[in-house]
Amino acid sequence: PGNQCNRDCSFCTVFGSPKGWYSEYTPEHLEAALRTVMLHQQGAIKFYGGEPTLNPENVMWAIAYLRQRGYQGAIVIYSNGIQAERLLQILESDPLGKTTASLNYSIATGMVRPKCPKSHWSG
Repeated sequence: PGNQCNRDCSFCTVFGSPKGWYSEYTPEHLEAALRTVMLHQQGAIKFYGGEPTLNPENVMWAIAYLRQRGYQGAIVIYSNGIQAERLLQILESDPLGKTTASLNYSIATGMVRPKCPKSHWSG
């Protein structure tokens, strides 16, 4: 969790920025998320609050931790997609294949701040 990001989007609800902070997901964070999701028997566990692809190893560890504890529900990674290879690495690390990505990027912000370079586009 945190707000460290490689963008500075105007719509960001966690005020993410390149100068932001980051702390690794811990067993305590993940146990709290598991309890909440299991209590309501619905929903997904979501990774956001800064850019998850800046710390892919920790996010992959967190996914493995949740799966090892029997969580079989959906996991969503909220990302700006700039680090597409890292994002794919995170998605492919889920042994159940139930991790998806929600890509978020501000076109309006991109017109004021540097746009996402074409070299980062896939396809």
